[in-house]
Amino acid sequence: MTALKAAQVDAFLARPNPAQPVVLVYGADAGLVRERAEALIRASVDDLDDPFSLVRLEGDLVASEPSRLVEEANTIPLFGGRRAVWVKAGGRNFAPGVETLLGAAPKECRVVIEAGELRKNAPLRAICEKAKNAAVMPCYPETRRRSRASSIVKCRRRVSRSRRKRARRWCRCSEAIVWRRAANCRSSRCMPAASSGWSSRTSLPW
Repeated sequence: MTALKAAQVDAFLARPNPAQPVVLVYGADAGLVRERAEALIRASVDDLDDPFSLVRLEGDLVASEPSRLVEEANTIPLFGGRRAVWVKAGGRNFAPGVETLLGAAPKECRVVIEAGELRKNAPLRAICEKAKNAAVMPCYPETRRRSRASSIVKCRRRVSRSRRKRARRWCRCSEAIVWRRAANCRSSRCMPAASSGWSSRTSLPW
């Protein structure tokens, strides 16, 4: 499949799709890559310190022994429970091992591949993006900035709604406050009462 959109990432991290047991997390933002890879592992196993549940592999080892990744992914945990394989890319190409894995992807094991920046035509990225049983998460500095900017906008909207509510309550307190707020809120409740001798078309007295 193609890379996950920014709006899809949080949902996938909270509940990884079992139909996509292999996940490639890559990008220039090493901190974000590590953060998301660890979040996926935490969502996939009960104990990160249990060697029977979580296996850590180096990409260079998989490059020299492609069958090792398939073997580890299809190993049944000794004491049952969930299992995951965490692969950290190195300097060597281990795409052939991942391609073999995708041909017979395990159903009971989550495989998370952590990598740095990958070009669009990089073998590892190309293989995972084409596979239906793999998910791809790109991580770039602007992704983190957009996420923070979105949070700031949402916060400002909540604050604005809160201020409007307080203003409306304030307008109801007294006729003097109604007059003061009328010029800004322009609401019918803030316009002077007819009994005061003013109409909505009358200019305000300040």
